[in-house]
Amino acid sequence: MHKTSSESASTRRIWLAALLSSSLCGILIFLFCPASIWESIREIRLEWAAAGLSFFVLNLVARGMRLSTLAGKGQNASASQWMHCAARHQFMFSILPSASGDISFPYLGNKLCGLDYGNATRVIALYRVQDMVALAGLLLFGLALQSSELLIITSATIVIPIALYWSEGVIGGAFRFLLTSVCKVPKIRQLRIVTRLETLVENSESESTKLESFVRFRLVAWTILSWSLSAATFWCLFAMVGEYLPIGKICLIVAALNLFGTLNAFTIGGFGIGESALATILIYLQYSYDSAVSIALIVRPSALGVTLVGCLVIELLIIAAKLGVRSTVVSAKPSH
Repeated sequence: MHKTSSESASTRRIWLAALLSSSLCGILIFLFCPASIWESIREIRLEWAAAGLSFFVLNLVARGMRLSTLAGKGQNASASQWMHCAARHQFMFSILPSASGDISFPYLGNKLCGLDYGNATRVIALYRVQDMVALAGLLLFGLALQSSELLIITSATIVIPIALYWSEGVIGGAFRFLLTSVCKVPKIRQLRIVTRLETLVENSESESTKLESFVRFRLVAWTILSWSLSAATFWCLFAMVGEYLPIGKICLIVAALNLFGTLNAFTIGGFGIGESALATILIYLQYSYDSAVSIALIVRPSALGVTLVGCLVIELLIIAAKLGVRSTVVSAKPSH
């Protein structure tokens, strides 16, 4: 009975998110959509969309390596398994209310990469907070490039990697402190879940999850590469509609759009909120109202389409690799 009511609550939440998404999109399209959007659609250059897709697939590879690095020495999953996990997680994150995508990660990490649920929870928590640090850095870097001041640009370039390097240790320590404090609360100690929380603390303190200095540098490199590829994807999607933006503006757009993305927990795929946010950012960057809305209504859904197709590409590559291995094994068997 409890499981049924829980599933029904989850279904209701998804339906409400879908209703909110469709309502926001409907308002944006029918009340604010300019007539010039049809001209913009006719001038779309698909070769730039294909380039954006290529960058996004590479981004999924970088994300897989980030997850693998955060998991620590105790995991034995291959690079392809982590890439598969990153693609599945991104797909879930894109089609479900965003919080649901992250909640599913411990299951995905356990099923696809063999992580225990405690370590998988630690990994996604660190991953997301590092994303916030990276986005703040991307926003700072974009503002620095917009200012054209060499000193500000240099400072931002130095501060961002340092903040990412120390974020894992600081965030990991805060994570352990929070869990330990929760376990000491008398009312919580009476609950069955306290055993799982204590196991989670033990796992997060184990040697296998502690990252050495070289590994942290590698994590910083993968994180910067991942967000650079994300910026390259968006640059291509803007080029698709004839907008060739400078790096500073792309950094600002990617950072602000993803920070707005925290509201996506209430919608499906960020529909409605993502388009409204992008239009607002473009108006701030001195685009005309009609241009901003037209570009937002093309680029933002295209970004979601590239995300889903990119995840599907990884899925197909994994299936093809498995079929290739099986055919090799079959052909290697001696015939009688």
